[in-house]
Amino acid sequence: MTHSVCESEPMYTRTNSKLAMTQNVFESEPMNTRTNSKFAMTQSVCKSEPMNTRTNERCESEPMNIRTNGKLAMTQNVFESEPMNNRTNGKLAMTQSVCYSEPINTRTNGKLAMTQSVCE
Repeated sequence: MTHSVCESEPMYTRTNSKLAMTQNVFESEPMNTRTNSKFAMTQSVCKSEPMNTRTNERCESEPMNIRTNGKLAMTQNVFESEPMNNRTNGKLAMTQSVCYSEPINTRTNGKLAMTQSVCE
């Protein structure tokens, strides 16, 4: 799966039942990768190089990675948007606003349904 977000090339690929995500937003290089059931996230926003290593110093935004009872709860603000990753009943419901658009990642019956609107 390849989507263009503001002339970038985010990709969603599944490798060995693990999710490897590479997403470029505003000429930055954020990556979401799952390694050995652990979540390692590196994200660049506003052409800067902020990283999420359980700290909250980013480009005037407040992204947070919080693990609760072995589950990942993520709240992230990017360019005045309000994307959220919420785990409910073991399923991931994701709502993300990028460039004033409304992409949505939702899991239904164990399958991933993705709808993405970019830079309208």
